[in-house]
Amino acid sequence: MRDPQYFDDASAVAHETMRRARHNVEQIIEKLRGLGYRFTLGPEAYKPADSSAIGRLDDFEGTIGGPLPLSIRHWWEQMEFVCLAGLHETLTPSFDVDATHPLTIWDFSDEDRELIDLTERGQTGFQLALERDAYAIRVPDWSADVNIGPDRLWFVPYLREVSQWGGFPGWANAQLWPTKFPIPIKELSYLREELLLL
Repeated sequence: MRDPQYFDDASAVAHETMRRARHNVEQIIEKLRGLGYRFTLGPEAYKPADSSAIGRLDDFEGTIGGPLPLSIRHWWEQMEFVCLAGLHETLTPSFDVDATHPLTIWDFSDEDRELIDLTERGQTGFQLALERDAYAIRVPDWSADVNIGPDRLWFVPYLREVSQWGGFPGWANAQLWPTKFPIPIKELSYLREELLLL
């Protein structure tokens, strides 16, 4: 995939995929605000990347000694971070806010991020947290996409699931929850209206 004859096309696909992902995030956040959703981070629930992102990503790849996977690289070229954690009577029932698993991907250059040097464990590279106490990736990685968790979850399919569930992919496991918390079909249907395919 990193071969020059394939790289430009692969990079273009990753860029377009993450442009669509950014569009979807922005649409979901706007609709959540309309539903009275109370974001944990208030108005700072989402921050688009600025013009310095590409240079900072280049520097970061220098630090880790190689490239980020294309999917993650292009995500961070579009978005600095997003955190949909918050409160809503039907979308995030009070019994367990985390159970709905709202989309949260932190900034790669967040000074609080956890970048673990794996050489201390006798391995090569680094482990980079995408979401505190949840998903992480191993870098550098020359791949197009990347496995983000021990359950073999890949980043692009994860973003597709996020869109399918209006930003709250944890609802896919609702059959495991107490029946007094039914799936908020009306709200989730509204949140995923007019989202772009990834």
